[in-house]
Amino acid sequence: MSKVFTEVEKEIISQVGKYADEFTDDIRKGMSQIKYVIEVPENSTWDDWENQHTDIPVPKELVGNWLMAENTCEQYGLQSWEEALNAEYMGWDKCKEVEVVKKQWEKL
Repeated sequence: MSKVFTEVEKEIISQVGKYADEFTDDIRKGMSQIKYVIEVPENSTWDDWENQHTDIPVPKELVGNWLMAENTCEQYGLQSWEEALNAEYMGWDKCKEVEVVKKQWEKL
């Protein structure tokens, strides 16, 4: 089940998260549908300006790579991982990078 981040979790990720990747997940009506991947590094800290606390360790459950649960239209949809992070409806799934080998044939 995808996780919809709370406002506090979104604030933490917006401070420490890093763009990891984006890729075409599908093509609909000739338009690329993409997904963003964000990385929340280990041993990161964030600042809670509202409550005047600094250097708070990022919760362990947020550390790692996160993949958008739904794709977005490259041209008309969410234009950055930050925009996707702040979309009310967007869920995210923990993920890891894998290498996919594809076999292909070419003419001699």
